[in-house]
Amino acid sequence: MNTPLDKRKVARSFSRAASTYEDVAVVQQAVLTEHLDRLSFTKITPGRILDLGSGTGTGAEALIKKYTASRVIAMDIAEGMLQEHRKRLPRFRNRTDLVCADLDFLPFQENSVDLVFSNLAIQWSNDLDKVINEFRRILKTGGLLSFTTVGPDTLRELRDAWTSIEDKVHIHDFLDMHEIGDALISNGFGAPVLDVERYTLTYPDVKSLLRDLKRLGATNASSDRSKGMLTRETLEKLTDTYEKQRNNGKLPLTYEIVYGHAWVPEASMRPQDGSTVAHFPVSDIKRRS
Repeated sequence: MNTPLDKRKVARSFSRAASTYEDVAVVQQAVLTEHLDRLSFTKITPGRILDLGSGTGTGAEALIKKYTASRVIAMDIAEGMLQEHRKRLPRFRNRTDLVCADLDFLPFQENSVDLVFSNLAIQWSNDLDKVINEFRRILKTGGLLSFTTVGPDTLRELRDAWTSIEDKVHIHDFLDMHEIGDALISNGFGAPVLDVERYTLTYPDVKSLLRDLKRLGATNASSDRSKGMLTRETLEKLTDTYEKQRNNGKLPLTYEIVYGHAWVPEASMRPQDGSTVAHFPVSDIKRRS
């Protein structure tokens, strides 16, 4: 990621969006469902799970139901999200610990977690190698990292529209899955597997699109972002440019989703067992609308 993120801005934006997040998290819920389905194909019985970027607790609830003997640590950078989690899921309080922390600085001991489950959170790290190394540090031998994140095509229509009218940072730089695969390998994970799906939302107008992003908390948190309000003149320019992408009466917005998992290898695992190769199965790369 070329431009560092302002983590305080990230936390504030998601805290403010906590009460509206579930109303507009269409792609996020679809990705969570697919992520959980893929987890069903792994053989693991985790005792302690870290749900990293837990948001309002939907993923934590599903993990508790899926792994009935487990305890889930629900961690998020936004205190408002954790407060919403507590309100929505009081019945699971005895099996859930809520932690407010930054994923770049995980406040957990080494070899203390069996499963790191991260749904659409890694993109909020300022240092991919650092966060992957943190995952490796806290996972036990034989532990699993299962994650989703967003790829470089995410919000490309909005990025293109902004780029055409001004030279300022409006959309974050998202990592390609091959970069993530390389980071997994270099930080000691075994046999990583990654693939991509694309989702497209449609909107009647630019105002609706921007409003939904704000209600998600997914606002511009680049440290060198413009601090001013969006003026009427700039909005009109953005709208005029975005309108060129209208298709079948709607404005598209793409999400490129990277799905991946990797294991902490046993001490006896040899390189030829797959610990130095990241797999990107072409047959599994799907496109969805």
